[in-house]
Amino acid sequence: MSDIIQEIDEALRKEKAEKFWNDNKIAIISSFILLIIAASSWSAFKQYNTYINGKQTQKLIIALESDNPVEEITKLSTELKNPIKSISLMNEAGIMLGKEEISEAKAIYNSIYSDKSSPDIIKELALLMLTRIAISEDNFNIQKANENLDKLILSKNSPWKYHAMLEKAVINAHLLDDYKTAVQLLDEIIKEKSVPISLTQRANSLKHIYKIKLAEKTKVQE
Repeated sequence: MSDIIQEIDEALRKEKAEKFWNDNKIAIISSFILLIIAASSWSAFKQYNTYINGKQTQKLIIALESDNPVEEITKLSTELKNPIKSISLMNEAGIMLGKEEISEAKAIYNSIYSDKSSPDIIKELALLMLTRIAISEDNFNIQKANENLDKLILSKNSPWKYHAMLEKAVINAHLLDDYKTAVQLLDEIIKEKSVPISLTQRANSLKHIYKIKLAEKTKVQE
């Protein structure tokens, strides 16, 4: 595997989360809340008292701004209700990843995914993150990872569908040596107009490399 592929693969697994978090934490919180509102029906979302959610969001932001956000969020999570509880845990896991405390982050993602009260949009993101982390582990189970990613890819409503496609493309290319399938998955991402530009750019970069590797593989087979 070439150096450039290793670099991209590494970038996919470690995205300098801590610096990004410090610069964008308030925007991330706001985005999660907006995603939940957009993805949830009004009849389901109105069950949450607006005043309570507002107060809980305020408490969460204060915890994030503290000198020890992980400790403060951990204390706070016991009194929060969903969806704010799940949002706080997702952010705690993000901080853990930034510190490369992988086991702790995995435990949090697992708790979110197994919590029946967690909103689907956040549970699906937790599943995606668990799969992304697993790729770099020695006991990585390709079949299980593909099954988890397919849950998101085949979902009509998941906002993480195309993120899951990119992860599956990486697995097919780097672990199964199947560059053809990887390129096909990336093409689906690139042609979808609703995909964020950052994801499209990443898909284009990977597609360029995988097409080169596919051509090399085909030439050798001939």
